[in-house]
Amino acid sequence: MQASLDRYLKNKGYKVSIIRGRKFAKSNKILKGKAITLRHEGKGTRPNATDALTWEGEEMLWKEDRLGRHTPEVLLKTTWYLVTQHFGLRGRQENYDFCVGHFKFAKDENGRTYVMFAHSNPTKTRKSSIKL
Repeated sequence: MQASLDRYLKNKGYKVSIIRGRKFAKSNKILKGKAITLRHEGKGTRPNATDALTWEGEEMLWKEDRLGRHTPEVLLKTTWYLVTQHFGLRGRQENYDFCVGHFKFAKDENGRTYVMFAHSNPTKTRKSSIKL
């Protein structure tokens, strides 16, 4: 939040950084101390990672009709889940940015057409383009 405010002020022509400026050294020290205190109390920065879905957990979703094709909403959620799993998409932004342009048709040595995932922006789980 502090970085956003600093960026906003910079864009408005404010010359002193509220993060690095000497005028703000004391308030930054107090802010840092408060953040440390809150973390020790179990507040503040929390891990964003979630536990991976187990095979049993996925089976339960199918059995309870939370995944499937029986309603448009469930079909949409199922499609999102499968695309996320098979293409290694990690977060909301990667899902949002995912588009048809990331694929192309190609032919193998036997003349069979296949779809290739041709998006080249590497991520933590996807180091380079993946051929399907």
